Amino acid sequence: MYPYLSSPPHTFLIFTISKQKTNFPALYISPSHTLSVCNLHQSKFENASVQIERTESLAVNKRGEIDEDLFEANDKLTSHGINAGDVKKLQDAGIYTCNGLMMHTKKNLTGIKGLSEAKVDKICEAAEKLVNFGYITGRDALLRRKAVVRITSGSQALDELLQGGIETMQITEAFGEFRSGKTQLAHTLCATTQLPTNMKGGNGKVAYIDTEGTFRPDRIVPIAERFGMDAGAVLDNVT
Repeated sequence: MYPYLSSPPHTFLIFTISKQKTNFPALYISPSHTLSVCNLHQSKFENASVQIERTESLAVNKRGEIDEDLFEANDKLTSHGINAGDVKKLQDAGIYTCNGLMMHTKKNLTGIKGLSEAKVDKICEAAEKLVNFGYITGRDALLRRKAVVRITSGSQALDELLQGGIETMQITEAFGEFRSGKTQLAHTLCATTQLPTNMKGGNGKVAYIDTEGTFRPDRIVPIAERFGMDAGAVLDNVT
C-alpha cells in the first residue's frame, strides 16, 4: 500500500487527530514508517484502523520485497488448531497478522461475527505461541528510551509542553473543537518530520492517512519554506 520509507528503525511515530477523544486501540506501524499522520473522524475511525492494519501486514524492505520476518501471518494459526474459517473471519475484519491480532482487545475480537469468547481465547493463545514478545530488562528499556526522537511541532510553546516535541515510538492523539489547529499541526509535522535530527526533525518520510479529504498540499508549501526546505522535495516525501 505504501512504498518503503527509508529511515532509521527507531524513528517512527503515529500522530492522530480527531474531533473528540477516541478509545484508541493499540495499533502497530512498521518501523520503516517514520510518521503516519491519521486525520480521523469518529464515524470513520474503524475504516482507518483497517487501513493501518493492512499497512502493517505489508511491511516492505529496502529491496521493495515484503519483509515477512517482521510479522507472523495469521494463516499460521491453522497449524495450532485454529479453524481456517475463523482465520478468514479475522482477515475479513482487517486482521492479517498475529502481531496485529495481539494488538486488539478480546472484547473487540468477540465483536467479530462468528467468533465466540471461547474461540477468541483459543485464537489468542495460539497467536501468543507464534509471536515472541519476550521480556526486557530495565537497562534495555532505558536504551530504547534513549533512542526516542522528539520531532518539533513548529511551536516552541507546544514543544516545551511536550518536553521537546512529538515523540517517536509512541501514539500521539490530538483532539479538539473545529478550527482549533489539529489539521494545521498534522500538516506541519509532514514537513518537520523530514528535518535533520539536529534541527529537531526525524530525518524521514511521511505516510498521511486522510479519511476526511482535508489534506491540502498547498498548505505544506509555506510550512516547508518557513523551515528553509524545498517544498517540492517535501511533498515528494509525503505519501
